[in-house]
Amino acid sequence: MSKKLTKLVKNRIFFLLVFVFSFATSIVEALDAHVVMVRAVSVPDRWTPFQQTGGWDRAVKIKESEFAKYYEIVIWEGIKAIHLYAFTDYYNEDPNPNRGPNWDDWEYRETFLVEKVENIPDGGTPEENGARSLYLKNAIVGFVETIAEEHPHSEYSFTYNGHGAPGGASFELQISPQHTYDLFRSWKNLIGKNLAFVDMGGPCNKGGFSDLATFCPFTDYYIASDLPNGGYQDDNWTYEKYLATDIDTQWHTIFENSDSMLDALKKRIDLKRQDYLNAITNMTENKTEQANYLYSCPAFNTFSPLYLRQVEESFDPAGNRASIFSSLYYGEDGNSGALPENYAWDLRQSVVASGNQELLEALENVTVYQADNRDFFEWEVNASGLSTPNSLFRYGDAIDLDLNDGLPVPGGWPSPYNGITPDSSLGLVFNNIGVFNTTDSTIYACLKIFTNGLESSGNGISEFDIGLKVVSLSEATVQIIKYREFNANGASLGGTSSGYESESNDSTSTADAINSGNAIKGQLSSSSDVDYYKFTASNSGSVSVSLDTPTSSTGDYFKFTLYDSNNNNLGQYETGKDLTASLGISVAGTYYLKLESGYFYDSGQYSLTTSFNENGDPPHCSGKFETTTGVYTDIIQIGTSVLDTTWSLIDPASMILKLDDYKELTAN
Repeated sequence: MSKKLTKLVKNRIFFLLVFVFSFATSIVEALDAHVVMVRAVSVPDRWTPFQQTGGWDRAVKIKESEFAKYYEIVIWEGIKAIHLYAFTDYYNEDPNPNRGPNWDDWEYRETFLVEKVENIPDGGTPEENGARSLYLKNAIVGFVETIAEEHPHSEYSFTYNGHGAPGGASFELQISPQHTYDLFRSWKNLIGKNLAFVDMGGPCNKGGFSDLATFCPFTDYYIASDLPNGGYQDDNWTYEKYLATDIDTQWHTIFENSDSMLDALKKRIDLKRQDYLNAITNMTENKTEQANYLYSCPAFNTFSPLYLRQVEESFDPAGNRASIFSSLYYGEDGNSGALPENYAWDLRQSVVASGNQELLEALENVTVYQADNRDFFEWEVNASGLSTPNSLFRYGDAIDLDLNDGLPVPGGWPSPYNGITPDSSLGLVFNNIGVFNTTDSTIYACLKIFTNGLESSGNGISEFDIGLKVVSLSEATVQIIKYREFNANGASLGGTSSGYESESNDSTSTADAINSGNAIKGQLSSSSDVDYYKFTASNSGSVSVSLDTPTSSTGDYFKFTLYDSNNNNLGQYETGKDLTASLGISVAGTYYLKLESGYFYDSGQYSLTTSFNENGDPPHCSGKFETTTGVYTDIIQIGTSVLDTTWSLIDPASMILKLDDYKELTAN
């Protein structure tokens, strides 16, 4: 990562900002790299049996060029297998000099097979759907790992060709929203950066809040529609016109002739507009509303927590609908906690009804380009490019996306208070400092208000939790996107408040501290990855360890071991299901939990909770904001580095801060 970022920025402050906000906020803007195009389809027997060719396998006319390379993932429903193919351009040639004289067409196709995973379990009940979803997710993570090893320096994109529905699921609802989220999180980890774009502009209705919430933490741009796609035909179809607007055929030319990824994606949207123009008569006669939108994921990741907060605030304390906004969001029953499955309303309408101008302005930044046919005829549907959140309930309780518990997207607060316990060797006067959360690329910190050097307050509150997001890398600015009272619930000190593991936490020296009773989430990035956690016990007794796994299997996918400070093994458990175990502690001191893969491996997200006795010291707030000068100082941990930072408030209305100075702290 350092070599690539060093090429991008020479000034150390700008380098710091890139490092702080990681790859998630650093959009690819120069097409100076090769693009890996991962295209996926699901093939039922009624469409194309396994021993038949000439459909999906020949849809992409140009398989590779110096600018891009296609890989194709296929779910073969008939043989219950998922295959990864890497075709070359001569696959489409007829006759083909590389083909054996006695091969059937399908046998020749299989010579381009890279990997396959067989015995996909059947779906049916929610639990069976969940097991199938996990199986497919794990298979695709394995495929991505293979591709990433072959193309370590390329940019990446994902396209699905097939049916769609809102709600955050993928592969025609075969992979659940949570497993889709986990899949793309693993993808980002494997390539060390965001995907350049995810193109869902073909499937129907993938332009929903829940869909962007699932994909946008892991990609720079997202393409989709909040309408059903298709249902029209060219007014005067020719093969030449088809190729001229076929996106898969044109990508190589687009990349060759574009100055930036944004420029390329706009040209892709322009192709869709030309496709509409070629069918203007047919569309007008049948009143077929069509649109494709290009969304900025950093803009959505800023908008989403504001929107969810507005939803929460639109209800009175009794939970009754308090505005038009809440009735639009919740639907007619007012009690569901989410819209009915596969159903959503226009999100802009709910934002306008809220009367929140800040929220409306944030929404305006989400869509950066679009193509539609509104000028062909008067639309009857109320759709402006993004639909409201909705939930899917077909995968079992463990992995259904429930909006009552929050979406798997940067939005809520990850823990009772912001901060992390610093390394004691630094000799800091604070027992709690700010922390960069890699999961949502947000700095979670707190600040205490001062006026003329004396402690002060705002509305009776003197200490605030804040969440910081990058505004401009070139100008070294961030924005306070959310705030609340610091430690309002009086939680005790004891560990990380990020809610997620930090990386790297693969040794006792870099172990994440954990709070008693607070869950922390993590993910094993490979079968050899290990995660360490530590806690301090104030006396002898026992510790209860609860592990919620992404698997539900009799096979051992996870193993955790408790060690004391002398590396003595105090107990070990292996499981493929949720497990709670009690382990004895003989003396007060620091203890370590090591979590690793069992006999089997799963890359899904786990949740770990411990219950034990601790001293109960209240956490400090290390940040200081001086109202008379607008200067904010704070100590922030980023990975293994701890930085003493100074910021200036340059835009009070938008709460934008500029980094003025920093220094890295070292052990005394």
